[in-house]
This record gives sequence, structure tokens and C-alpha cells, in this order.
Amino acid sequence: MKIVITGDTHVPQRATHIPQCILEAVADADLVIHTGDFNSKAAYEIFANRSKKLYAVRGNRDEGSVEDLLPQNLAFEIEGLRTTLLHGHTYGRPRPSRLVRELGSESDLIIYGHIHRPAVVHFQGCTLINPGSPTDPRGSDPSYISASVNNGTIDAKIICFPIN
Repeated sequence: MKIVITGDTHVPQRATHIPQCILEAVADADLVIHTGDFNSKAAYEIFANRSKKLYAVRGNRDEGSVEDLLPQNLAFEIEGLRTTLLHGHTYGRPRPSRLVRELGSESDLIIYGHIHRPAVVHFQGCTLINPGSPTDPRGSDPSYISASVNNGTIDAKIICFPIN
């Protein structure tokens, strides 16, 4: 299963468009996961229309119709991996240790955004993934995560690309 994990796209507040490499990866993926902060219903619809399957939550910069459309947290399974998806803003600057302490008993995989810095961390039996931001990175190049799940294990890679 090919998975693309992204978030903090911030269109139109901080960016005018979603980068082409993200759109291509989304169209090719079996599952797309978005950690919130689309910023507009139009940006959400781009992902919804191009994805075979989309799991998404709202972020702290999603207002109005996007906020009404999406939950704040979402729990689901990916090939047996108990997964929690959240934006992360309710945890301030979310740290893996705190997320595992609060969500790890019910999750094998925690996917979050908000801090705009990509990370794949294995901590106390849990995998934590932050895709960074493809449009407004902080301390890194623009990024997203390319992942696959095999036999209950996720293999996640940070994909960085140049600013357009």
C-alpha cells in the first residue's frame, strides 16, 4: 500500500498553490493522510478529488467550512496498525514523548502536523510521523512523507524537494 502523508499546506494564507510533486504523489497513492491546515475548502477539495482514499483532520488555521467538515482527531487502522491522526496544536508544540504518553496506549502510529518540521520517530513501541510542510517549512526544505505498510510495520521516508 502506497501512502502519502502531508499537511500544513496553508493555501491560500501562506502559499498560492500546492506543489506539483505533491499532486503527483497524491494521485499515485493508495491512501493520502493530511494533518490539517488546508486553510480553504478549495485546498481540501484538491486532495479529496485526487485521492483514492483520504483521511484528514482540521488544523488550527482551518476555519469555516473546512472546520465544519473535518474532525479534530481521527482514529483508524492501516493494515492492522492502530493509527491516531491529529493536527497537534492542542498539545502546544507537540513532542513525541507527550504524544506517546497521552495516545500511545491506543496507537501504534501517531501522525501529526502543526510544527512544519518533518520527523519519523520510533519511541516506546510507537511510531510518530510529522510530514513537515510542502509550502511553509520551518528549519527544513519543503517536505512530505512517502510510506508503505507491510506485515504490520510502516516504512516511512521524508521526501524533501526544492522550493518552487
